[in-house]
Amino acid sequence: MNIKIFLSTDGKHTVQVDADLPEADEAYVKAEELYTKIIDKHGTKQEQAVKAYAKKESFPNDEPGGPAKPASVGIPMCPDHHKPMAHGKYGWYCKTPIGTDPATDKTIWCKAKPPVEFARE
Repeated sequence: MNIKIFLSTDGKHTVQVDADLPEADEAYVKAEELYTKIIDKHGTKQEQAVKAYAKKESFPNDEPGGPAKPASVGIPMCPDHHKPMAHGKYGWYCKTPIGTDPATDKTIWCKAKPPVEFARE
């Protein structure tokens, strides 16, 4: 059994297992235990984004000299679909498809913006 662990600064941690068939079940259990420990200690990409956001000393739309952080920092909900938003390269977004463009046959995605306390700088 060979287990490789990849810790990533973006929160996409990976546990990779290479095992022969007789020991595959044991390897799976071991890999799952290791992955759980890693996530408990380091968090996921989304959790890391929220922690990084919470550490900011100022937020957009804050008044100069005003409070540095909103009362509660967490994951914003889409105001249209009431689902948790995802955090990406350009900030928070709703990942809910709302239809298909008949001209291009491409998916149209929700364009709702997060509440102001989650806005990008």
